[in-house]
Amino acid sequence: MKKLYFFTLTVSIIVLLIVNHSIATVYHVSKDNGDFKTLHEAIEKVDSGDIIKIHGGVYHESITITKDNITIEAFDPKDPPIFDGSDQEFLNNNHEWNFESDGVYSTPYTWIKSIPELNHYGGGKNDYSTLVVYENDIYLKGYKGIQIDGTGIAPYDNLEELNPVNDPPLPNWAIDIKKSISIEGRFIYKNNKLYIRSVDGDHPSTHKYSIPILFHLFDIREKKVVIKNLVIKNYSGYAVRLENSDYSIIENCIFINNHYSVEIRNSQNVKLLKNFIKQYGFWERMWYYDAKGTVFWSHAIDVDGGGKSKNCEIAQNVISGYYSALLAHGTDMNVHDNIFSYCISTHINCTAYNIDIPFNIRIYNNIFHHVDDNSIGVSNLPDGPIWIFRNIFYVVHGLNKAGSNDLSKSGGECYFYNNTITNATRIPIHPYSYPSYKKLHYRNNIFHLNSNKSTFFWRYRYRNSYIEGWDIIPFKNGPDSDYNLFFKDGNTDLIAEFRDSYGSIYTYNKDEFNIMCDQTGLDPNSLYADPNFLNGSLFINADVSRMRLDNISTMNYEEIIHTGYNELYLSHFNPLYNLFALTEGSPAIDRGEDLPDNWPDIVEITDQLIDIGAHEHKSTTNLLSPPNNLRIYIK
Repeated sequence: MKKLYFFTLTVSIIVLLIVNHSIATVYHVSKDNGDFKTLHEAIEKVDSGDIIKIHGGVYHESITITKDNITIEAFDPKDPPIFDGSDQEFLNNNHEWNFESDGVYSTPYTWIKSIPELNHYGGGKNDYSTLVVYENDIYLKGYKGIQIDGTGIAPYDNLEELNPVNDPPLPNWAIDIKKSISIEGRFIYKNNKLYIRSVDGDHPSTHKYSIPILFHLFDIREKKVVIKNLVIKNYSGYAVRLENSDYSIIENCIFINNHYSVEIRNSQNVKLLKNFIKQYGFWERMWYYDAKGTVFWSHAIDVDGGGKSKNCEIAQNVISGYYSALLAHGTDMNVHDNIFSYCISTHINCTAYNIDIPFNIRIYNNIFHHVDDNSIGVSNLPDGPIWIFRNIFYVVHGLNKAGSNDLSKSGGECYFYNNTITNATRIPIHPYSYPSYKKLHYRNNIFHLNSNKSTFFWRYRYRNSYIEGWDIIPFKNGPDSDYNLFFKDGNTDLIAEFRDSYGSIYTYNKDEFNIMCDQTGLDPNSLYADPNFLNGSLFINADVSRMRLDNISTMNYEEIIHTGYNELYLSHFNPLYNLFALTEGSPAIDRGEDLPDNWPDIVEITDQLIDIGAHEHKSTTNLLSPPNNLRIYIK
């Protein structure tokens, strides 16, 4: 009987495995001796449940995936395949460079696409891309702003424009974070010639030039597709597009110099984990009005929810060097343990195009730094909630942008609490007609401004008096803010300005913080005090434009592959986060407000007294969530 039972069980397991196709077939893609020489050939062959292992080498491909439950991964993560969407003939051939003048050289080149209307948001949905050139993986600037105070760009037209000394100066507000974009590395494409002024001012023959021509690598249209340990670079659209791709995973991939990197559309439970996503040189050479409203109005990740992209997770990625890192159009997702850096407009932009679509976004335990405008955008928000907590922000022009010119998009609930914001140049900006109507909640945050560059914590100007319920003294229908800690180092005194449509102006300096609280009703229980960071000398009176605390964002991607992304990330994230811990005597300790039970948190308050800021002094020494094991504690 025992033998019969064993035999019956074995047969049942075999039948079950066959039915479920759990015994995967493994295919190898290799330039030399694999089952296939290209990924395209392998995709045509595989069945659901199969695995494709790709050996090292450079591949130039564009793939559509219409089969579910397949895995595509590097055979050796230390020698990953490189998928390069750039013009391979131009990249790999020697060119005859002719000296023109003033460090500029030219070579014949024919761009295979038409140049689109530059001042139009392409959105990455169609093959709507323009000519971009990278020199040794560094972005070269080929377009000039045509309005210094508006939007619009045009190609460079003459060789003199390739010399950065001829650039018009940036306006004062644009040099709060970076002092200049007048640096070397420019090109012109004209009359079937490519004109180059190199990054180092030397001869172009010593460099490789990448010109993206393929629109995407993966267009994924099925569920449970896993992409791991690949290098994906130089694609002119979205490198990876996922549509109706529930439970798909993009993990440990290196995305380099793609116009857009990942789009998630109508997909649930998608995970983007431990990826390095970077454009080298774009942030250094472009500014807000070079990109806004143009084909460079781009973002690394677009989660176009439409109410259907639910329970997605973006975790432990480094995302750097884009106009915007993450664009969220009404969706449900967790964004945590990431480093967002060196962006032009926003790090995360939460915008709804459909007023009937609710948000439910949790943004926590991230590090945000270096953004030319506002780190978080919550303008035109008809619904919510958006939860933003336990994050570190440093060297940002502003924390958030809110409000709307459309009353129907002014009702979204957004919660900022237990964040640490230091070396900012302002906190909120509400540039629109309609205020936040107390839908924007600030609690237990540290707001530290670097006064060498900034003047205001609160700045409300020219709010129209016809708006129902609007008033300044007391401050009605503005943000709901209390139990925060405010601090401004340096000599500039102004901390708040309120101005109504009748021209009445109310300003407050550092010594009048309590008067401001009393007259406006804002922050009645907040503090104005030095937060006393453990590493306060790094932040007080700092030259923010030179502050470089994060090394991994600017690291060469080949070094990241060699060392291993996981090892580098873990060694960087915690020390960087903990730079903003508090000293034992900090006034922020135990001075926060106990928050409602339905506000999520990741920290257990062991002494029952909540601190102000991202660090809970007695409860947390290491906030990086264990991989794939994050817990959200609801108090």
